[in-house]
Amino acid sequence: MAGKDRLFNPRSLYFDNLDALECWYFKKSISSNDKINIARERIIDYKSAEPLDSARKEGETPILTVCHDFKGGYQKWEDRNPLGEYKHPTGDHYWLRYTELVGEFIYFSHHTISIPTVCWSNYLHRHGTPVLGTLILENFDNGTAGAELFKRKDDGTFLFVEILTSLCKTFNFEGWLVNLETKFPVDVAHDVPSFVQALTSSINSNVPQGRVVWYDSYLQDFNRVIYQNEVNEFNETFFFKSDKFMTNYAWDLSNMEKTLKNVGILGMRNKVSVGIDIWGRSMKVGQGGMTTDIALSYVKKFGGNATLFAPAWTYENFDHEQFTRIDDEFWTRIENSIGRDKDRETMPLHVGGGAMTFLTLFSTGAGKYFNMNGSTVSSSNWVQLSMASPMPIKDETLKVDESDAYIGGTCLKFTPDMEKGSICLFRFQQYFKAKSVDDHKLQVRVHFKNSIEKLSVFLKLNCFVIRRGKKSGQTFKVKEFIVKVPLKISKNWEYAESSFNIPKLSLAFNEEFLLDDVSLCWCPDSYDGDFLTESWVMVPEQEEDGTDGGGLLLGLFSLELFNQRAKVSEQSQNLYLSPENTLRWKDDPKSFMWVVLDSDHLAGVTFTPIWPVSEKAYSNMSILQVNRNGICSQIGVTSI
Repeated sequence: MAGKDRLFNPRSLYFDNLDALECWYFKKSISSNDKINIARERIIDYKSAEPLDSARKEGETPILTVCHDFKGGYQKWEDRNPLGEYKHPTGDHYWLRYTELVGEFIYFSHHTISIPTVCWSNYLHRHGTPVLGTLILENFDNGTAGAELFKRKDDGTFLFVEILTSLCKTFNFEGWLVNLETKFPVDVAHDVPSFVQALTSSINSNVPQGRVVWYDSYLQDFNRVIYQNEVNEFNETFFFKSDKFMTNYAWDLSNMEKTLKNVGILGMRNKVSVGIDIWGRSMKVGQGGMTTDIALSYVKKFGGNATLFAPAWTYENFDHEQFTRIDDEFWTRIENSIGRDKDRETMPLHVGGGAMTFLTLFSTGAGKYFNMNGSTVSSSNWVQLSMASPMPIKDETLKVDESDAYIGGTCLKFTPDMEKGSICLFRFQQYFKAKSVDDHKLQVRVHFKNSIEKLSVFLKLNCFVIRRGKKSGQTFKVKEFIVKVPLKISKNWEYAESSFNIPKLSLAFNEEFLLDDVSLCWCPDSYDGDFLTESWVMVPEQEEDGTDGGGLLLGLFSLELFNQRAKVSEQSQNLYLSPENTLRWKDDPKSFMWVVLDSDHLAGVTFTPIWPVSEKAYSNMSILQVNRNGICSQIGVTSI
C-alpha cells in the first residue's frame, strides 16, 4: 500500500547540464514523471495530405518555423505541469492560434537540454506540425564549456548523439535546434562539425520526420561565437552538415544577397530559415511586432524561409484581454505578406486503434469552468494545453465561445451570414487507394445546440470516387457522395450522426476514394428545392446587425473511417494504486484522453493512463474516457 502523502510531483522535463542527462539515460528506467512527459500524439500516427514543411516548389510560400522563446520556458500556469493546472488564477494562457501558417515548432529555453513540453507536442502533432527540442550551450564569460558533448563510446561514436536520438524516440518529438553559444577546449573544437553531422544522420535515420536545425552562432575557425546573419565561407560547414540553417536576426539586405549568392535559390528555398525577432532585438529590417510582415516580404523576395523568434509577444506584451485581437492582427499581416494558399489548409487524420479518425472539441486548452458531456464538473479556472484541438478554417461567421462547452471550457459559435449559404469548416483532401478501404464505413458525429430560427442548418461531408491517370497522375471525379447531418433546433446539447459505406473501388480503372471536406450549410426552412446542389435566393428577416438573431454552438465533431468486419476488442480496465501513489489503468489505443473526477468534481485531464493520488486527498475517483471517435464512457470507479 502506498503512503498517505503524495510522493509524485508532476513536472516537465529538461536538463541543466550534460552530466545530469547522462545520469538520467543510464538509469535505464522510466519513472511516472517520465511517462507523463511522453507525447500521446505521435506525428507518425497522423496521415497528412501534404505537410506544411515539405520541400518547397518554385513560387510556393515560405515555410515558417516558430521558435517558442516564452519567458524562459517551462512556465508555471502555462506548461510546467504536464497534467495541467486546475486552480489557475485566470484561465488564460498562450496558445498558437494560427497553426495553419506554421510548418515547424521549436521549444526553446536556456536550459542545456529542452525537451518540448508534452502539451505542445500533443497539440501541434494533431495538425501534422513537427516539434523540436533545443540543445544549447552558453558561456558569456569567454570561458570554455561543453567538452563532454563530444564524449565518445568504445566504438568511437558520440555518446550524446545516441542520447539525444533516444530522447526524441522516447518522448515523441522530431529533432533538435543546436545552438552553441560558447567556445570549446582546443583539443575538442575540431569535433563540432563531425558531431553535428553524426547527430543529423542519426536523427534522420531513427526519428520519423526527424531533422536538425543549426543556429548561426558558433564559428569553428575562431572557436567562438560570431553571429554572421548569413551563410558564408565561415559557417557553410554547418549549412551542409545540418538539415536547416537558421540565421541570426540582425541581418540586412546585403546579408540576404550574400546568402543567395553562396547557396543558390535551391539552398534558400530548402535549407535557409531567416531569423526574425518579434520583440525587435537587433532587427535591421522592420522592428519586429507589427512590422514583422516587412521583414517577411524580403525573405519571400529572396526565396528563403523564416523563423519567428518569440511570437508569444502578442500575449506577453499586452493585457491578456487583448490577446485575440492583437494575435489576429499580427498573424493576418504575416499571412498577407507570405500569400498563404488557403486551399492547402488541410487537416490530418489520426491512424490507430483500428480506425482513421478526426476529432475536435473546439477547445483552446483552457477555461473558466469545465463541462463534461455538457454538464459542469468544475467552476474553477484551468489550463491544459494538451486538450487544445483543431479549429476550423477562419471565417467571420465563426468564433470561439467561452460561455458554453460540451467537453472543456469553450465551443464554436456560428452566426449565419445570409449572403453566403455555406462555409468550409475543415478540408482533408485524403485519398485512399482501391482495396485499402474495402468494407469500410465513414461515420460523422456531432454534439451541438441550435437557436437559429427560420433556417435549416446542416453539416455536409463531401466525398468522391476519383480515377487517376496511370501516366499523367491527373485525377477526375466519377461519383460524388454527400453525407448530410441535420442540426435541429435545441436549447440543450444534442447528438446527431450519419454514415455511409465506402463503395467498392476498381483497381482496373485506378480508382481512389477522396475524403474532401466538411462544410456548414444553411438555407430557409421554406425552401423546397434540392438545397444540396441548387442555389437559392430566399432569405429570412434579419436583425439590424445582419444576423438572424440566433446562433449554433458546436461542442464536438468527429469523423471515423473503420473496417466494419474488424473485430472490436473490449479493454478491461482495472484501476490500481502504484507504489509511487499514482492511480493506473490500462492504456487503450482508441482513447484520446481521460477525464479524472473526484466525487463527481474535476480532478484533471490526462493523456497518459496515470494520475497522482493520495489516500488522504482522494476518496472516490472515477475515470471517463473520451475516444478518438467522440464517444465517451466511464471506465472505472475506485474507493481508496
